[in-house]
Amino acid sequence: MPSDRRRPAELSTDGARIAFRLDEDVASAVHRFARAARTTPFTVLTAAAVALLHRHGTSDDIVVGTPVSRRGNFGLDSVMGCLTDLMPLRFAVGANLSFRDLVRSARPEVLDLVRHRDVPFGELVRRTATAGQLGRFPLFPTVVQVDGSPESGLNLPGATAERL
Repeated sequence: MPSDRRRPAELSTDGARIAFRLDEDVASAVHRFARAARTTPFTVLTAAAVALLHRHGTSDDIVVGTPVSRRGNFGLDSVMGCLTDLMPLRFAVGANLSFRDLVRSARPEVLDLVRHRDVPFGELVRRTATAGQLGRFPLFPTVVQVDGSPESGLNLPGATAERL
């Protein structure tokens, strides 16, 4: 999890995925906190991930990526396929910043991300100093994804289906 570790100069698929499910009590508390902060559970959970990265990292400037959908683009209505991309979210985190203040600062970042979701990730990378540096993933080392959708109701007779 520490964000100060260098990546190898040769590309690979090494890495890790930490998936977990919030129990009902925690999920309810997140929703209540989000409502009180006039934001979304995604923003609260992303701020929590950033706080964790800050606690275990070395930087007060933390950038995480998150998947965004391109399905709202009128020009893509007839396109079949997975239309998602990664977008960066940047946070300034200080040791004396409260979690409530971190969530408050995350809200405009998330809204900005939504407004700019049509900018392709490749274009962002091309315009940064990290372009072409194989020793690090461009823009951010960590991706945060929050999936609040209900379990799939897919029923395939004679087959087993699992939501991933």
